[in-house]
Amino acid sequence: MSKKTVVAPKELTVANAKQSKEDWLAQLSEHQHLRLDLSEMEEIDTCGAQLLWFFHQCIIAPKTVSFFGLTEHAKRALAIIGMQDLPLEK
Repeated sequence: MSKKTVVAPKELTVANAKQSKEDWLAQLSEHQHLRLDLSEMEEIDTCGAQLLWFFHQCIIAPKTVSFFGLTEHAKRALAIIGMQDLPLEK
């Protein structure tokens, strides 16, 4: 299976969510599995959270997406809006 790791931007907000979505979908069109590295993400708003949720819930097999490296700050921000269960790679 072809895998591609992509680093999320430092700010995953309404200002760049559309571009991130387009970039990630383009990578997913070329690879079977997309790994989203969230370790450098310092800021996320509800638009960014919706984008993560989209990639978690809406990608159809055989394509897959996984997340890793979520910072404690981002975990707290996602928990505030009820997304504390975003599955992360170990």
